[in-house]
Amino acid sequence: MVDRVYTDFSVTAATYFLKFTGAYFTESDADEIRRKIGLLHTGLVILSGVYVNSVNVKHFWGHDLSYCSYSICNLLLMCLGMCKVAILRYRRFDLADLVAFAQRHFWHYNYSPEEWAIIEKYRTLSKYWVYYVVSVTIAIMFGYGSVPLMANRGGNKTERELVFKMWVDFPVYETPYYELMFCFQIFIVGTVAAAYVCPDTYMIIFNLHMICHFRLLQKQILDFWQRKKEDIDDDMTLARYTLNFKKCIVRHQLLITFCEKMERVFSLTIFMHFLVFSAYIGLDGYEILLPTTALERRMTIVFLVGGSFGHLGVLSYSCDYIIEESTNIITTIYRGSWATMPMNQMGRILRLDMRMVMMKGLRPCCLTAAGFFPVSLETFTKLASSAFSYFALMRESIAYDTSE
Repeated sequence: MVDRVYTDFSVTAATYFLKFTGAYFTESDADEIRRKIGLLHTGLVILSGVYVNSVNVKHFWGHDLSYCSYSICNLLLMCLGMCKVAILRYRRFDLADLVAFAQRHFWHYNYSPEEWAIIEKYRTLSKYWVYYVVSVTIAIMFGYGSVPLMANRGGNKTERELVFKMWVDFPVYETPYYELMFCFQIFIVGTVAAAYVCPDTYMIIFNLHMICHFRLLQKQILDFWQRKKEDIDDDMTLARYTLNFKKCIVRHQLLITFCEKMERVFSLTIFMHFLVFSAYIGLDGYEILLPTTALERRMTIVFLVGGSFGHLGVLSYSCDYIIEESTNIITTIYRGSWATMPMNQMGRILRLDMRMVMMKGLRPCCLTAAGFFPVSLETFTKLASSAFSYFALMRESIAYDTSE
């Protein structure tokens, strides 16, 4: 038994995202002050971005469809990021309970070498997921910043562009105000990206840990059927089977409880994500097809759409894997040596316990979008199909307008 604090790079990085946006729970007065500062900065920065893009929608409505669509997409992302942070902040006590539950039952080093090999595999997957999130966030900031920089190349200083156009009675396009405003708008993009990914980053890491421990439970169920040297007779073997299976039942109940706690924390953020995603992808597809869209902005949007699809695809796949692994408990129990057990009272009780766990496995663990539907790969494919339907509809609309 090794009593040392569990450390995981992916969990630490996801916690930093939450602390940066002010959505994490606090453990001391100093943490509470930093949390308030982070939440205030996130709210003010995103609200300023919402205001700027709302004004752009008002000015370009009916005149420049490309920039109007671009501003509406930005508004959707900013509002979604702010809603995710607000929901997670509202659920902060449930989040604290979820983290404490994971630290108490799952995040420790008291595993066998065989179990630790499985855990290391999913720790590596969690690390790769964090790398992906950070890389996409940096790439998005670079993409948004490169559009005005490339547009300004070769022009004079009076016709410079910003990331978001500004309609103010202030010389924001003159040095040094232009440089300061450009940096602030890039900071807006980074803050929105952090607010957009912070709940999902934590949730997917939790999902991978849950999948890992369902795998460990299946291994534990298969291992205890093997006969030991100390099993003198069938009664002693059956008693050991019964004791070990009770430990498996306790572990299974912990995983079910963990999934229920995750559902309470993240279900509403999942719902908001799926609600906005179709409209957002449809508008981005519309902007990509518009002939008036600048090449630099079109490439940025293509990369942004790809990153969003990858983000939602990993989220859906991890949720689908939870459903699959929690259902595999039934098959794992059935593969055991239960048929060789004697048909005495203890043997019948053990078979009854096995049947109850298998019946419980018929209702797999899953995460839902606010209780409306379970999240799985099927959900992702349906959502992608609807997004492409909007995309095709807008393409037909553009073709019809061109023919007219």
